[in-house]
Amino acid sequence: MSLLDERIIDWRGTSAVDNLDTTPRTGLGMCRGHHGELLQGAFWIDGSLVRALVTLPLPDVAAVASAELSPDQAGIVVQPEWKTKAGRAARLTLDLLGVEHGCQVSLSSDIPVGLGLGSSTADVVATIRAVSDAAGHRLPGRTVARLAIAAEYAADSVMFSGSVPLFAHREGRVLDVLGPELPPLLVVGCALAPTGVDTLELPPAEYTPAEISQLGALLGATRHAVRHGDPVLLGRVATRSAEINQRFVPLPLMPELCRLAEAVGAVGVQVAHSGTVAGVLFDGRDPRAARAASERCRAGLASLGIAETYRYAPYESHWRAVHR
Repeated sequence: MSLLDERIIDWRGTSAVDNLDTTPRTGLGMCRGHHGELLQGAFWIDGSLVRALVTLPLPDVAAVASAELSPDQAGIVVQPEWKTKAGRAARLTLDLLGVEHGCQVSLSSDIPVGLGLGSSTADVVATIRAVSDAAGHRLPGRTVARLAIAAEYAADSVMFSGSVPLFAHREGRVLDVLGPELPPLLVVGCALAPTGVDTLELPPAEYTPAEISQLGALLGATRHAVRHGDPVLLGRVATRSAEINQRFVPLPLMPELCRLAEAVGAVGVQVAHSGTVAGVLFDGRDPRAARAASERCRAGLASLGIAETYRYAPYESHWRAVHR
């Protein structure tokens, strides 16, 4: 069944198209950003080699969209105009739902662009949610994911919450749910270069058989770390994943960053595979020790010429513990 042939019934069990009158309808949608990936690679899943990733959430920033459906308007209008992926997402969502009205989408976001923090995916997901909300629908995450992939070819798993998915980022499907949430982490983030990486312009990474075997072992370790709340093991996974992918998208200062992480007692490092953002990961089970170590890390980053850094926890509950 194709994307445009699928008929989506809203969460109340009725078709929103049947109830949509000629009055302009407004909907809202929001999507948070991410901080790159903890694990990314190619994995053997049910006999097939699939490209997939595990995302590190970033709850402090988000994209917000409002959408107005109007029978008096033709086509799709998006503000700001340069957010063309959001325009494609709006068109795909309307086509999927069978809505023939025009649509105006307004977007605002505090996610920095071009660093690998998921700004375009957040725009797309927020737009899909706003347009479907205006049409009276609440689309499930799997449908939002498929629409997002159709709009921008690849995406992280920011449309899913309440779980840690292994996500096929070029297919828009969840391959496995590793657990409800990540182990407690404190992240010191920074940009290793001022501009991002357009990985869609690069050929897909060609992993060697040895790397694919190692990535499979890292996936098993990730599953164990998530299920048993082990941030130390997860940090090792993230570091090795970053090192493997350095061969395809090399980031400056990665060796120095890894040495600094070890020196200050971090559990590992992670990177945005579609950008230049990196995070030094600390064990959040001891908030006081994590805070102290993170301050030493920020001082060390400054000595490397990286003055702009920030500190956060992937979940609000963990953030409260860190700052208690």
